[in-house]
Amino acid sequence: MNWLYLSFLSIIFRALFSIALKIQSNQANVSPITHSVLLTSLGALFALIISPLIGGIFLNEILDVWLITLIMIISQVIGNILYFKGLEKLDAGTTQIALSSILIWNTALSVIFLNSNFSIKQIIGIIFLMFAILIVQYSKGRNKLTSHIVYIILSAVAFAIFQVTTALLANTMSTATYLFLSYFGAMILTIVLYYKKVATDIQTIKNNSLIIGRNAVFVSGTSITFLLFLYYAFQSAPDKGVVAVLQTSQVVLTVIFGIIFLKEYGGMKRKLLAGIIALIAGILIKS
Repeated sequence: MNWLYLSFLSIIFRALFSIALKIQSNQANVSPITHSVLLTSLGALFALIISPLIGGIFLNEILDVWLITLIMIISQVIGNILYFKGLEKLDAGTTQIALSSILIWNTALSVIFLNSNFSIKQIIGIIFLMFAILIVQYSKGRNKLTSHIVYIILSAVAFAIFQVTTALLANTMSTATYLFLSYFGAMILTIVLYYKKVATDIQTIKNNSLIIGRNAVFVSGTSITFLLFLYYAFQSAPDKGVVAVLQTSQVVLTVIFGIIFLKEYGGMKRKLLAGIIALIAGILIKS
């Protein structure tokens, strides 16, 4: 499949993943750390189940890229925990506004580590995308910088590092190996660092196992589908940096999905206009 279609599918599932995370955060009264463990443990299980269909798991593939793999895992752990922490007090739209800074980090890291060389047309597209993000976030009285917004901004830095390291790994290991390591590694590291906190949340999970379990499956399912398409896009794209920058358009799509699924109707015309501008930006960036 063409890298552009794969990128488009990954953007859709990343936006759905963001909506699923918000629903999970609202309905499961556990710590951000436990949310991260739920996501990564189920993700690792799903990766293990589908591994025979996507190349198989070969752990020896990490020998030559162990440092990049470790950075990828650590950045995912930090990003997940910070993201869930910020999500506790923010709606889906505000969360994506704060996350929009990932466009800056993705662009900078793509130039530095992926040797991307953006054309004038693509730079104009990036500017258009930033404009779309600014439009979708504009609201009077919404300028206050809270601690939860800072958490999301910091998570954007971590997720940008995660995406760029994923791009660097795309042609070094099988898709199954990458997916399993990204989830299993993040799960183990989080549990080792925060075992006591996770243990205290086990009773809450037991008391609400049906709701939490159902939502966790949805969250992990959209997450692994997003990463699957993203990894395939990185493998086939002529410039991996373009794929990384295009991913930031999920910010606008998530806000639109927030209208549809979470009934966040405020500023609907503005959000739809931002969606159109983001589409134009995507056309310019992919060229």
